[in-house]
Amino acid sequence: MKRAAGHTDTKRKRIAVDSETPHPRADRPKLHVDWEFEDPVLTRRRRQVRRFLGRLTALVALSTAVTVWVASGADERAQRRGYDAAVESDLMRLVEVQAAFFETNGRYGRLDELGARYISSQGVRVRILAADAQGWSATAWHLLTSRSCSLGSGRAAVTLPEQTPDTPECR
Repeated sequence: MKRAAGHTDTKRKRIAVDSETPHPRADRPKLHVDWEFEDPVLTRRRRQVRRFLGRLTALVALSTAVTVWVASGADERAQRRGYDAAVESDLMRLVEVQAAFFETNGRYGRLDELGARYISSQGVRVRILAADAQGWSATAWHLLTSRSCSLGSGRAAVTLPEQTPDTPECR
């Protein structure tokens, strides 16, 4: 039986596709894997490099975490110093207001008597412990810290810890 040029055998093609063991195409070479054994020194070096890079990555991550932690601690300390400065500033303003009150009234005033002449900063609480013609004493603190400062002058200041005049004693 003679076949025309360019005619393919469809039956043979079907058999090759349908068979369980496909036949490799003649135009494609088979993949051939040669097993070679690596040098143990190179293998050990690669393992050491991988271990080093893993440790380096962990060290960089730890360094970043510590930097963030230290920076946040520095921010908290800066805030605390700001709160303490606000407390001390309010006490120093209270010294001026008490001196002005004494000049007009002949005695030192309680907080409700000072009225609009003395208004503390936001978050700062001031308590005047004693106020009369002989002296006054007060304590102040910020709501966001545990530190308090005390200040006074005259006889009422005797109950306060030793301090230089017009300088708040903070603890």
